[in-house]
Amino acid sequence: MAMFVCSPQLTDCQADVALSWFNSYMTNRTQAVIFKGIQFTPSQLSCGVPQGSVLGPLEFITYIQDLYEVCERHSIRYHLYADDKQMYMSVRISEVDAARQRLIQCIKDIHDWCASRRLQLNASKTELVWLWNASQSAEDVVTRPESVR
Repeated sequence: MAMFVCSPQLTDCQADVALSWFNSYMTNRTQAVIFKGIQFTPSQLSCGVPQGSVLGPLEFITYIQDLYEVCERHSIRYHLYADDKQMYMSVRISEVDAARQRLIQCIKDIHDWCASRRLQLNASKTELVWLWNASQSAEDVVTRPESVR
C-alpha cells in the first residue's frame, strides 16, 4: 500500500508519483449495471468519482471548492456541506425586493456553475423561505433560502 503525505517540501519526483497515483485512480474506470441478476456490458466512464470510496468526499469538496465565489459575488452568506448548500441574508423590509432578485440571480449563477461542471441543481429540492420574527420591527426581515441543492 502506498502512502502519500502532503508537504511543502515535496520534491518534483514525489509530486509526480502522487499525481500519477491519483491519475490512475481517476482514469480507466468502468461501470456495469446489474438488474434482476443480469449484468450488462460494462461501460467506460469519462468522469466521476467512485461511489463509496474513501477519497470520494475529499474529491467532491475539491471539485466544488470554488462555488463560494458565486455566493460572494452576490454578497450572500452561505454554508456548504458536501452536496448541500444553504444561502441566507438579512435585510431591512425596504430591501426585500432587491434581496429576492439577488437570490434569484445567485441561484441562476449556481445552476450555470453546476452545469459547467457536469453537476445538476435539483430544482425540486430548491426552496426559498422568508423568515420574519414578529417580535422584531418590520425593518428586521430575514430572508433565508434553506436548501439550494
